Amino acid sequence: GSLGLRFVGVAAAGAVLFGGIGGLVALIAGRDRKAMIPFGPYMAAGAVVASFWGEGIADWYLRSFTGTGL
Repeated sequence: GSLGLRFVGVAAAGAVLFGGIGGLVALIAGRDRKAMIPFGPYMAAGAVVASFWGEGIADWYLRSFTGTGL
């Protein structure tokens, strides 16, 4: 969050995306749907993506879906 609000949004979206992929992989591997999957590693992965590529991803998103770029 110290880098800016745009980075927080990218990190959150990345965490949700990585968590969804991780859940699908767990289901394919045979885990039960009720099995607990820790979300912390996916949040960390989203933060890493945001710290390296957050500015570009946020600009792309704003240009593509809102029509504005900052």
